[in-house]
Amino acid sequence: MRNLKPGNAYQPAARTAQVSSIHDVFREDTSPSVASEWVKTSVNLRLDMRRRLKRYAAEHDVRIQDVIDAALNEYLR
Repeated sequence: MRNLKPGNAYQPAARTAQVSSIHDVFREDTSPSVASEWVKTSVNLRLDMRRRLKRYAAEHDVRIQDVIDAALNEYLR
């Protein structure tokens, strides 16, 4: 499993005798080095959506990944 490398987004928070919630087991690492790190992923897009995405990125002189990143950040707010 290549995604289970040290430094991934979640790390054990503490060793406790009793676990009452998932937050007792994991905490999100929001340090700048991890939070801003790019990772590869794969998604399927409809052909028309991909064309629109490429056209938008070209017209605004930005990378496709930046358009997707901005859109997901807005969607997940």
